[in-house]
Amino acid sequence: MNKVLLIGRLTNEVRSFSTPNGVKYVRGTLAVSRYQGGNEITDFIPFVAWREAAISIEQYSTKGTLLSIEGRFTSSRYTDKQGNIINSYEVTVENFSLLESRKQREARELKQNETFVASTPKNTFNKNKMNNAVQQQVPTFAGKEQPNNVAYQNENQTKTWSSEHGFDDFGTDDFDE
Repeated sequence: MNKVLLIGRLTNEVRSFSTPNGVKYVRGTLAVSRYQGGNEITDFIPFVAWREAAISIEQYSTKGTLLSIEGRFTSSRYTDKQGNIINSYEVTVENFSLLESRKQREARELKQNETFVASTPKNTFNKNKMNNAVQQQVPTFAGKEQPNNVAYQNENQTKTWSSEHGFDDFGTDDFDE
């Protein structure tokens, strides 16, 4: 039996393709954690999804999306232009699920888009006193307060999603316009 079940996050946006016959497919990579000797190790596992699964994954997922992928392990062998034999491995998606709510995804995307902005100190000099910027405490980012001149700014706007239960159901009523 050839059955694979993976839970992980997309490492990048999926890449979309079509066959010469017009069949849609996407390729992507899932970052999946495992533990060995008490240490967390991340495996980067390539996958391919076809037809409706490809359309849905492309439409409803972005870099960082938490996915569950069920499929089969596939391998192929080909010869490249230099005459080298290349072995290729990937998971062919049979089923998938989005494992985070819209609110969780939006919060994660918002956090990723935040830009750390520190105000610039005034260009003044006083021989007897140190410049304001030098007097500021350097932030430790370990749960302690940050200095007063630190601000966070989000320059990107996101669409508002709505759902009674907060989870993707791929319906057409998901957007608030």
